[in-house]
Amino acid sequence: MQKGAFDDAARMYQDLVRAVPGDAGLLMNLGMALAMGGHEQEAIGPLERAVKLKPALIPAQLFLGSSYLALGEGRKTIPMIKRVVAAAPANVEYRHLLARAYAESNRPLEAAEELRAITGIAPKLPAAWYALFHAYNAVAQEAVASFADVSAASERSERATVPERGKGSPRGTV
Repeated sequence: MQKGAFDDAARMYQDLVRAVPGDAGLLMNLGMALAMGGHEQEAIGPLERAVKLKPALIPAQLFLGSSYLALGEGRKTIPMIKRVVAAAPANVEYRHLLARAYAESNRPLEAAEELRAITGIAPKLPAAWYALFHAYNAVAQEAVASFADVSAASERSERATVPERGKGSPRGTV
């Protein structure tokens, strides 16, 4: 469908939402039309209202999470897409959205877990294996950085507590 068709649909749903403001389904459809038309920021309001009115509305959760992700707000995406994945755990696209949200939120281990689940569901999907490699690489880099931080802190602590040779203890130890 072309962008103009989504814009037309959004205008139609805006009119319907004005006529029936508390209808979660209409709010969801308005948000979906806006998001599919490339207006993710504008889609968030109606989608949030739809989810508030009817939390079990999985498509609204999906489009709300996708809109947040498109706007670079992975942390806001995670709870919604987790609910979507829980409703359809074998859906590779939903798990990929969740993996992206984790990765963009600097949570590479959780991203790797989702990607590993994808490789279990679709073992012949090269893109999943490639993404899993990169997620594990990010986990490894995070571990190396943590080790370097701990090592540096340990060295600083050791220097602060051990007197220099010839000062204090005869052997330079405490």
